[in-house]
Formats: sequence, structure tokens, C-alpha cells
Amino acid sequence: LRADALRWDEEEGNLYEATAEISGFGRKSVRFGVREFCAGDDGRLKLNGRTVFLRGETNCCIFPETGHMPMTVPEWEKILAAYKSYGVNCLRFHSHCPPEAAFTAADRLGVLMQPELSHWDPRAAFEDDISFRYYREELRLILHAYANHPSFVMLTLGNELWTGEPGQQRMCELLAMARETDPTRLYANGSNVGYGQAGADAHSDFYTSQKYFDEDLRGTFANMEGPINNRYPSAQAQYGKAMERIREAFQKPVFSFEVGQYEVLPDFGEIETFRGVTLPVNLEVIRRRAGEQGLLPRWKAYAEASGELARLCYREEVEAALRTDGLSGISLLSLQDFPGQGTALVGMLNSHLQPKPYAFA
Repeated sequence: LRADALRWDEEEGNLYEATAEISGFGRKSVRFGVREFCAGDDGRLKLNGRTVFLRGETNCCIFPETGHMPMTVPEWEKILAAYKSYGVNCLRFHSHCPPEAAFTAADRLGVLMQPELSHWDPRAAFEDDISFRYYREELRLILHAYANHPSFVMLTLGNELWTGEPGQQRMCELLAMARETDPTRLYANGSNVGYGQAGADAHSDFYTSQKYFDEDLRGTFANMEGPINNRYPSAQAQYGKAMERIREAFQKPVFSFEVGQYEVLPDFGEIETFRGVTLPVNLEVIRRRAGEQGLLPRWKAYAEASGELARLCYREEVEAALRTDGLSGISLLSLQDFPGQGTALVGMLNSHLQPKPYAFA
């Protein structure tokens, strides 16, 4: 590419526009931004030289009315504005990469983006030859398609991957290819690789996990495990032990993975808002069972109480992370209810990305 025209984009404010002759496409204008996102000497994430603390959110591609992601910039601006209103500054895209419109909206609103390859194999990631060729090509295309977007700052090779030596070698190959293709972003072999039991990968630019071996990096886990479940509340909780162990072998940025996961009893009023491709059968079953047990007259009080407890627990999660020296942030499971893969009503927002009709939200 050789741009024969370059100008400050007055409309966008923080982006430039280059006009170039592109082989096979003729003349094309491309907006791009200039920024530096990297690891500092202190092992913390830096944005243009300033330490940044990730207040992350995991986007699980929940669009109950259409069943697919929006494809226009105004729709994504509305989505990102909802997240920003809760203080979110970074979106991780769980096992998927969003469309061009999402990155454009993030450029405008100043939201950091962490797409992910659509890989979720807890046994033998990248060991299959056909799978490996597909993901290698997918990685190349993502980098070429979205390299002009300054909001695109990180990428991982998949979610909760587990693999043997052949897969690990291929992970290293993919990371090397990504850096050679585009060295302006940070890359990691996965999110929560080995569920924290594989340690921090020396070839990755950051480590994001729920644990570091047996040391916690978040407050709760399944089976009532974790410090929020098993310790008396205090203003002293933090994850210093995990960071101390990590720093024995890994000096790069660290942030926690899928923090939160506090269930809130459903608001049955949302049932009437499902008018698209999704049927709220799960919510209808809960409503029927609540009615059979005579709970409906007081259901809203129960739902509000569960939400208030969730809010307090989320606050403890955030404060514990802020108290932890060297930690670069958190990535919540979701501020939005997740109606798939079972039912995970863990949000302050319902599945339609609307605040729940209670004070806690």
C-alpha cells in the first residue's frame, strides 16, 4: 500500500484517513489510529505510556432477537455505550471476532477490544492438522482485516484451551506469525489455558486466568470454592500470593478471567420482550416452578435481594483486584445475562442489554 493522501479525519476526531490505490479494489479510503499498547517495565499494561487497568467484560454473542451480531456502527455504538455506562473499558469476545462495525464503534468511543479465535478445545487444541490450518488462516485474515483499528489491542488463540506438546508448539508458531504480521498488538496462547493449571506461557504477551496453579485470581468458583465463599468479608482481600508466584516465572501483564458469575433470580417481565428468534422457555419454566411453590407474590423481593447480594459480591471482586499490586485488571464473565449453555443469569443487564428494573442494577 502507498497512501497518496493522508488527512486528519475531522468527523471522527481521533482517527486519520488514508486514501490509497489497492490492487484489485481500486481507490479506497481507510481510517486508522495511532496508539501504543504494550507491557511496561513494571509488568503492567500501558496505553500511550500510561498505566491502564482493564475493567473488562466478556461478550458471549448474546442477541436474542436476531440470533446474530449486529452489523452496523450505530448498533454497536449503542452496545458499547451501555457497557461504558458501567465503567467497562475493554471487551473480550469469547470464542469469536466481532465484525468491522464493532471495531469502528470502539475506535470512536475509546473502548479496547480483545477478539479471540473461535477455538474452545479442553483436550487437544491445534493438534488436528485440518483445525490448525483453519485457525492459522483465520488468524491471518483477522489481522489483515482489522489492523487499521486502534481499538484492537489484544488477541488470544481461544478459550480454556488444553493441549499436548504438539499443540503447544503450534500455539507458539501462531503467536510468532501474529507478531510478524502485526507487532502493534499483544497476543496470548489463550484465555484461561488449562484452567490455570498450565502456568503462564513464556511466549505469550500477557496471562489471563482464574488461577495460577492453586493460587486464586478471582473470588469465586464452582462448588462454593474461592475466598468470597470461604472467608469472612474484609477490606484486606487481594491476590498477592498468586502474583508473587507468577512473578517468579513471568514478568508480563496479568489480568483475571471471567470474574463474577453471581446468579440473580430472573425478572419475569423480560419474558414479554422476546419477540424474535429466541423462545424464553427457560424463564417460563422457572416462573411455573415458582408459581407451584407459591413464591410469585413475593418473587420481586426475592429477585431484588439476590441482585443486591450479587452487587456486593461484584464490588468485593473489583476491590480485591484493585488492592493487588501488579495486577493489570479484571475481565468479568458478563454484565449481561447469558441464556445459552444452560442459564446463567449473572448480569446487571438482562439478555436484551437493558438494566434490570431494580436499584441494584
